[in-house]
Amino acid sequence: VAPEISQYSFISNTFESYSLNVLYVQYGSIYADYSIGFFQMKPSFIENMEKHIQQNEMLFKKYSQYLFLKPTSKKSRIVRVERLNSTHWQIIYLGMFCDIISDKFRHVHFSNKEEKLKFYASAYNSGFKKNENHIIPA
Repeated sequence: VAPEISQYSFISNTFESYSLNVLYVQYGSIYADYSIGFFQMKPSFIENMEKHIQQNEMLFKKYSQYLFLKPTSKKSRIVRVERLNSTHWQIIYLGMFCDIISDKFRHVHFSNKEEKLKFYASAYNSGFKKNENHIIPA
């Protein structure tokens, strides 16, 4: 029975992922916003980073080649999902995230590297759009 159960789980998970991909590509993150890949990034997380980068001159210069001309188009959503399914691209997105946090919270003083790491981890989990009072880990 064990091989069948594990195979069912794999098939079920594959079908779920495919269904969510289709919903996201067709209708956007309002209809399907789910964690993807090794770093469990959501499409809305990437969309929010892209918007932030568009509005920041320094980050735009660094990351403009990764942005979409029509970020809400179906084609852009297809490419975004393909990227999210790639560890290589998730590492690029993680670098974007670190640069956004570094720039947005450049005024925040960290006592040590561990405190800084905890702050970044909290921002990653809770959302970088929040202010520092809502991000600081307990």
